[in-house]
Amino acid sequence: MIGATGTETGELGISDREFAERRSKARFLAGLNRYAALLVVGRSFYDRPGDLAYLSNHFPPFPTAVFSEGNAGLGHGFLLLPAEGDPVLLTDPRRHRADLVDITDVRAAPDLGQAVIDLLRERSLEASRIGLVGDDILPAALDRRFAREMPDLELGPERGIVASLRRIKSHDELALLRKAARCADSGLQAAHTRFQSEGATERVVAASGTAQAIEAGADFVRYFRVHSGPWSAAGSRWPPAMDRIIGAEEVAVVDVIGAHRGYHFDVNRTFGRPELDP
Repeated sequence: MIGATGTETGELGISDREFAERRSKARFLAGLNRYAALLVVGRSFYDRPGDLAYLSNHFPPFPTAVFSEGNAGLGHGFLLLPAEGDPVLLTDPRRHRADLVDITDVRAAPDLGQAVIDLLRERSLEASRIGLVGDDILPAALDRRFAREMPDLELGPERGIVASLRRIKSHDELALLRKAARCADSGLQAAHTRFQSEGATERVVAASGTAQAIEAGADFVRYFRVHSGPWSAAGSRWPPAMDRIIGAEEVAVVDVIGAHRGYHFDVNRTFGRPELDP
């Protein structure tokens, strides 16, 4: 979901104007549903940034971590989208890409729970009805803290507003999805070529596919699964690829998951070697 102002190659992504339009539509629907605001939570870029990234273009850049005193919420981000007033983006100390995020008010905090509480009090929203977008990924520790410190806050799950907007893809989104698919195809083709080599291991096939998908433009490859021989029917085995040598007459199930500019791909294929002439 990289914005036009943040591209490094001149290739356009999603414009700042489109992000602003998304927030405007979400704000309007929030008002229709009698919310004083929406509070949108997202998790690390490779995990669950979706709703947060869709509205803000912020991808928390670091993995989640154990909460400790004064350090709560690493790997998370929050967007407060009030029915009236400007939006505020809260990030962990790893901050945000200022060249990609068009929101003016962005605040970094080591304790995101306290940052949310302070922000709601600042906006006089601590006793309001707020829709929580991403309630299934809100850390339980923060949920308990909000309830304890803001007993009059009505914070309930809101699963329809942003989801309904995300179902309709813009022209630029479709273009990015097509490019994401090409990244997946490129990785799978490289993996298939390596698969044909005698003595190739699952791990080597996965490495070949991962490298090519990245070279083709993937932000990251989260998962490149290669399950061969008797493991090909095992579903999602751990680890995704092993040092197992793929036999001459075996098949392999290959699955690549990643993203291009925030738009994800997930493609599963079965590889087999052609029969050799007698």
